[in-house]
Amino acid sequence: MIVAKKVFVVVGSNDGNLGVYTNVKRAYERVHEYFSSCDETPSMSYAQVCKALQGWGCIIGDGYVSATIQVFYLND
Repeated sequence: MIVAKKVFVVVGSNDGNLGVYTNVKRAYERVHEYFSSCDETPSMSYAQVCKALQGWGCIIGDGYVSATIQVFYLND
C-alpha cells in the first residue's frame, strides 16, 4: 500500500514562500506569525483551516495581507 505524505507550503502575499511544513498546526502558526508582523489577524480559525485543507489548500485573509497554505502530496 502506497501512502502519500502531505506537505504544506505557506506563501505570503507580500513576501513569497514563508516555509514548508509537515503538519497543519505548524503551517497555521507560521501564518499567524506573518499576520502578527503586519498587525492584522487571520480571517480563518485553526478549525476552519483544517477543514479547508482537505482539498488543494486555502487562502487566509481578505485585506491588504493574505497568506496561502498549499497542499502537496509526496509519494515514497
